[in-house]
Amino acid sequence: LRGYLLEKYQDKCGYENPVIQMTCEANYDKELNYLKSIFIVDFTSDSQIQNKGYGSVMIQQLFIYATQIDVEYISGELSFVDIGKDENDEEKSEHRKMLYHFYKKHGFIITEDKMIYKYLKKQN
Repeated sequence: LRGYLLEKYQDKCGYENPVIQMTCEANYDKELNYLKSIFIVDFTSDSQIQNKGYGSVMIQQLFIYATQIDVEYISGELSFVDIGKDENDEEKSEHRKMLYHFYKKHGFIITEDKMIYKYLKKQN
């Protein structure tokens, strides 16, 4: 995904090598027959390129890839390092709002335990 981003958007971003990275894990069904879900382990970018659309490009490319390989859902966990220990953590308030907005904008559900889910197939 990073290669795609650099190739397509390097000229537009004004940065020779914007640092943005997504690390994911594959989760298979119990019998290891098919890829059931993708878990976002880490998703980071340099602060100078945040809020410029590069994260959205990355997540959209993940959606395209996951749909092509017939994944049921994408999930992840919001880190307490990024969002604070609870909603009263003022130090992380702005970053928490930014992350919540980003994931909700892209159709993720955020649970009370700070897990994120985006279902790519209809649930029964």
